[in-house]
Amino acid sequence: QLSVLQQVLQTRALEAASQPIETWEQLGDRLLQIKHAYKQGIFDSNLETASTNLRDFLEREPSRDEPEYWKAHTLIYELNDIFHKDLRINEWSYNLGEQVLEELREESVRWDSRLDPTSPKRHLVREKILFCTCRGNELKRRGDTNGALKLFTWLYDFTSTKLVVDK
Repeated sequence: QLSVLQQVLQTRALEAASQPIETWEQLGDRLLQIKHAYKQGIFDSNLETASTNLRDFLEREPSRDEPEYWKAHTLIYELNDIFHKDLRINEWSYNLGEQVLEELREESVRWDSRLDPTSPKRHLVREKILFCTCRGNELKRRGDTNGALKLFTWLYDFTSTKLVVDK
């Protein structure tokens, strides 16, 4: 009976995840639901609809310098690799990733030491780093393996010198 109840709850959560995203508050809830389904490997029509709704929200709303915004970009890029809904997402991630990388490089020059682990900025920078890996994937897909290697190496160095914590 427990497994049946878990299945019902999981189905309801996926149905909720596939609802349109109208507000930034809903974005946070949907990200949790979508990410959970993604990590569980539940690539059904509900998740496909959720990925389309996520893409539509990101296209419609102005950008924000918040972790959820960048997490949503990374997630929609990864889901697009599974569902192949919109080729523009790859180009979008490639171009936007270059801008974010330049921003991170500028931040790196300004920082003298590691970012305080309790800082909200640390979470934001972490999400931007994860988003930049999308650009690295696109560089590799386009045959620029050397560019991808340089990007991933820089992201690794930046993370290990500026964001790593002792834990």
